[in-house]
Amino acid sequence: MKKILLFSVLVAMVAASCKKNPGNPSIIVTASFPTITQTNAYFSTPVGGSLPAGSSIGTAYDSVYKTNISLVVIDTNVHTSVPGLYQCTATATNKYGYVSSVTYFVAVTNLSFTPNLPGAYQMGGNDSAQNNVALFETGYYSMDNYGGVNILANPGTGTQALFAIITDSTIAFTDANFGTVGSITYATGDTSLIYNGMTYSKP
Repeated sequence: MKKILLFSVLVAMVAASCKKNPGNPSIIVTASFPTITQTNAYFSTPVGGSLPAGSSIGTAYDSVYKTNISLVVIDTNVHTSVPGLYQCTATATNKYGYVSSVTYFVAVTNLSFTPNLPGAYQMGGNDSAQNNVALFETGYYSMDNYGGVNILANPGTGTQALFAIITDSTIAFTDANFGTVGSITYATGDTSLIYNGMTYSKP
């Protein structure tokens, strides 16, 4: 009888060790990176102003898990007390930790007035090196001939660039030319852009 009882105890112990642990299940997930739809990548704020929220940068959606995701901004490198152009990141993370990100720019400006930059420019009186400047976003402008090429002899060779006004005399470029800073000078009825050793003036 003692042997039978001992055998029963061993069977019970083995059965207990084979039970699944409901608190630690194995989960197989599908890799899904959220899709970020960016509505704005260029922001301007005065010295001491506020920074953009994630909702103003764009929206995110996970098409596999059918969920909307809020953007989280990473702007710790922005110093709102120091005029300058700052590159920042916004991320979207789904419930399983898959992360997508986009880049946006924040210009901290210190302007005493708002210059009237839009218009047609040319380099040193040379009609072949033209540059059209247009207002892109508040505090941001676009130019269509960043490299100063002869666009009459070589149509379509002009390279677009975006820049922000940082101070009354300083412009800073974004995107592919991020980190490039130029100067801007004003005269009565005329405006000049100086960058990369090139000077454009309104004819």
